[in-house]
Amino acid sequence: MKKAGSLNTYSIRYRMFTAFGALDILTKKKIVEADSQLNAVEILKSKEKEASGGEIRIDNIEKMNSDEIKKEKKKSPFVWVVFAVLAAAGLARLAERLF
Repeated sequence: MKKAGSLNTYSIRYRMFTAFGALDILTKKKIVEADSQLNAVEILKSKEKEASGGEIRIDNIEKMNSDEIKKEKKKSPFVWVVFAVLAAAGLARLAERLF
Protein backbone atom coordinates (compact mmCIF):
# COMPACT_ATOMS: atom_id res chain seq x y z
CA MET A 1 0.00 0.00 0.00
CA LYS A 2 1.22 3.51 -0.75
CA LYS A 3 1.99 6.15 1.84
CA ALA A 4 -0.82 8.58 2.63
CA GLY A 5 1.23 11.51 1.30
CA SER A 6 1.53 9.99 -2.18
CA LEU A 7 -2.20 9.32 -2.65
CA ASN A 8 -4.34 11.46 -4.93
CA THR A 9 -7.67 12.89 -3.81
CA TYR A 10 -10.73 12.39 -6.05
CA SER A 11 -14.18 13.92 -5.76
CA ILE A 12 -16.73 11.44 -7.13
CA ARG A 13 -20.38 12.21 -7.89
CA TYR A 14 -22.60 9.16 -8.20
CA ARG A 15 -26.14 7.75 -7.96
CA MET A 16 -27.40 4.55 -6.33
CA PHE A 17 -29.25 1.88 -8.35
CA THR A 18 -30.69 -1.57 -7.76
CA ALA A 19 -31.73 -4.22 -10.25
CA PHE A 20 -35.27 -2.82 -10.17
CA GLY A 21 -34.39 0.83 -10.79
CA ALA A 22 -33.17 3.93 -9.03
CA LEU A 23 -32.62 3.57 -5.30
CA ASP A 24 -31.80 7.23 -4.83
CA ILE A 25 -32.46 9.84 -7.49
CA LEU A 26 -30.27 12.50 -5.90
CA THR A 27 -26.59 12.76 -6.81
CA LYS A 28 -24.23 12.00 -3.93
CA LYS A 29 -20.68 13.27 -3.58
CA LYS A 30 -17.79 11.53 -1.81
CA ILE A 31 -14.11 12.36 -1.52
CA VAL A 32 -11.83 9.33 -1.86
CA GLU A 33 -8.06 9.03 -1.58
CA ALA A 34 -6.44 6.51 -3.92
CA ASP A 35 -3.42 6.13 -6.17
CA SER A 36 -5.48 6.13 -9.40
CA GLN A 37 -8.95 6.94 -10.68
CA LEU A 38 -9.81 3.29 -11.16
CA ASN A 39 -8.82 2.42 -7.59
CA ALA A 40 -10.88 5.34 -6.27
CA VAL A 41 -13.97 4.00 -8.08
CA GLU A 42 -13.36 0.47 -6.77
CA ILE A 43 -12.97 1.76 -3.19
CA LEU A 44 -16.21 3.73 -3.47
CA LYS A 45 -18.07 0.76 -5.00
CA SER A 46 -16.98 -1.58 -2.23
CA LYS A 47 -17.91 0.90 0.53
CA GLU A 48 -21.36 1.62 -0.92
CA LYS A 49 -22.08 -2.05 -1.63
CA GLU A 50 -21.43 -2.86 2.04
CA ALA A 51 -23.49 0.08 3.27
CA SER A 52 -26.61 -0.08 1.08
CA GLY A 53 -26.32 -3.14 -1.14
CA GLY A 54 -26.98 -1.28 -4.40
CA GLU A 55 -24.83 -0.57 -7.42
CA ILE A 56 -23.51 2.89 -8.19
CA ARG A 57 -23.46 4.84 -11.43
CA ILE A 58 -20.60 7.34 -11.68
CA ASP A 59 -21.62 10.78 -12.94
CA ASN A 60 -18.35 12.69 -12.55
CA ILE A 61 -14.81 12.15 -11.23
CA GLU A 62 -12.62 15.14 -10.47
CA LYS A 63 -9.01 15.09 -9.31
CA MET A 64 -8.61 17.55 -6.46
CA ASN A 65 -4.84 17.77 -5.92
CA SER A 66 -3.97 21.44 -5.80
CA ASP A 67 -0.44 21.02 -7.18
CA GLU A 68 -1.75 19.72 -10.50
CA ILE A 69 -4.49 22.29 -11.10
CA LYS A 70 -3.68 24.23 -14.24
CA LYS A 71 -3.19 27.95 -13.89
CA GLU A 72 -4.91 30.36 -16.23
CA LYS A 73 -2.80 31.58 -19.09
CA LYS A 74 -1.90 35.23 -19.01
CA LYS A 75 -2.98 37.17 -22.07
CA SER A 76 -0.11 38.44 -24.14
CA PRO A 77 0.45 42.21 -24.51
CA PHE A 78 -0.51 41.91 -28.19
CA VAL A 79 -4.03 40.77 -27.21
CA TRP A 80 -4.40 43.72 -24.82
CA VAL A 81 -3.31 46.14 -27.57
CA VAL A 82 -5.87 44.67 -30.00
CA PHE A 83 -8.65 45.00 -27.40
CA ALA A 84 -7.61 48.59 -26.66
CA VAL A 85 -7.66 49.52 -30.38
CA LEU A 86 -11.10 47.93 -30.83
CA ALA A 87 -12.43 49.74 -27.75
CA ALA A 88 -11.03 53.08 -28.96
CA ALA A 89 -12.59 52.55 -32.41
CA GLY A 90 -15.93 51.73 -30.83
CA LEU A 91 -15.82 54.80 -28.61
CA ALA A 92 -14.87 56.97 -31.60
CA ARG A 93 -17.87 55.72 -33.58
CA LEU A 94 -20.16 56.34 -30.61
CA ALA A 95 -18.81 59.89 -30.15
CA GLU A 96 -19.25 60.57 -33.89
CA ARG A 97 -22.91 59.51 -33.76
CA LEU A 98 -23.67 61.51 -30.63
CA PHE A 99 -22.09 64.78 -31.81
